[in-house]
Amino acid sequence: MNCKGILLAGLLVLGMGFWAGRLAGREVTASERKILAAKEAWRVSSYPIGFWNYLNLANPVHAAHQLEADVEQWHDAGFTLTFGPSFDPADEEQLARMHRLLDWAQQRGIKLILVDPRGGAIADGETEEAYLAGFRKAVDEFGRHPAAFGFHIGDEPDAAANGRFLWTSRKQRELAPDLVPFINLLPWWEGAEQRVGTDSWPEYLDRVVLEGDARLLCYDHYAQLVDAGGVEGYFRNLKLYRDAAMRHEIPFWNTLGSVGHWLYREPDYNDMRWQFNTTVCSGAGGVLWFFYYMREPHENYRLSPVDEFWEPTRGYYDIRRVHRMFHQLYGDLFNRLVSTKVMFYPEGRGGFDAFQPDHLVKSVRFGPADKAGDLPNSLMIGEFVDAAGTEYLMLVNNSPFNDVKISVELANPDEVEFFRRDWYHAGGENLLDRWVSDDGNQMLEQFLAPGQEIVLRAAPKGER
Repeated sequence: MNCKGILLAGLLVLGMGFWAGRLAGREVTASERKILAAKEAWRVSSYPIGFWNYLNLANPVHAAHQLEADVEQWHDAGFTLTFGPSFDPADEEQLARMHRLLDWAQQRGIKLILVDPRGGAIADGETEEAYLAGFRKAVDEFGRHPAAFGFHIGDEPDAAANGRFLWTSRKQRELAPDLVPFINLLPWWEGAEQRVGTDSWPEYLDRVVLEGDARLLCYDHYAQLVDAGGVEGYFRNLKLYRDAAMRHEIPFWNTLGSVGHWLYREPDYNDMRWQFNTTVCSGAGGVLWFFYYMREPHENYRLSPVDEFWEPTRGYYDIRRVHRMFHQLYGDLFNRLVSTKVMFYPEGRGGFDAFQPDHLVKSVRFGPADKAGDLPNSLMIGEFVDAAGTEYLMLVNNSPFNDVKISVELANPDEVEFFRRDWYHAGGENLLDRWVSDDGNQMLEQFLAPGQEIVLRAAPKGER
């Protein structure tokens, strides 16, 4: 073979290698692998979904609603990783109840965040020696239970409390590295930096991770249940926490609203599905709901999933449907994925970019809808990758009010095929039902209800 033939053969091999690598999946970065490893270490069988549990086993009425039947209700509603009740570890009966709750949870594949005072933030004036002695005892008591996720350090620390919370988080990591110290952080709002004693929210989140050795970022935000300004703040927080999680190679969670209170409307099924799917599409590794049990009536709180009569409300059945449909379709899929991109069409939201064509999605447009609603139509686009480099696409109707018809132009069918989950077979898939446009790309057209999602797996043509 002459030099020209050798050169052509070499170029052919290189070209084949390029396209094989391109179609076989993108390269997974070291940072993405670290986030996947952190989620795998949680050892949860399905996507983490939980609720804030404000029951206290010291209250006999509360204790009567933390029995095996109640844990079964959690399981039936699709909760997989949630708060346990608070309790007094000095009380033998309460201690025994917590052991039983953990056993019942384990039997149903649920993990618990333990609300044990020995695992809360070190108190003002408490010596480090005294705190660590108590925490070691709590770890000896519960830390090796397979259903124990970690200890709840506290909620929404401000500037005065940050030092205590972050010291506690770091020490818990040192003494119990297999558990996850849990702090729920404040959301960002205009001027919130002063509340936590920092010049910028990214700087604050960096401090939480570095000083507290945090392995998970979690926060709450409910203003999306007020008005369009609240929706913008909702996405701004998703962007801030996602960015921080990506910087530090750890997962993040979001706490969503499941109860009407203050100025926040009573969320209906569309609200709940929209909150849930937009949070997942942003790359969040888990979801919590505020809250589940009403207990006694207070302020203007109303219609929590379980009401003041300990009866399931419409909200219970709505949230149950959101969870069960997600588990039925996706199981543990999103535990094995990491977010690579978030975009919105036609305009960016909360600091996220507006849609730009890429190798998976070529164009987006809306068809005529039955109702316009008060907010303009918007589509949220999330891209993900698994440890093998297989890419996934998530499309969410970014409205809790409007039905929309989307027309999405996907990659060329000669190169990439798309698969969606089979409702009737867990983990099964079907080739996407689509048609081919004049320029050779695949077209997906579908109506989406408020907050409804589509999840597609991209595969090289001929490889399922």
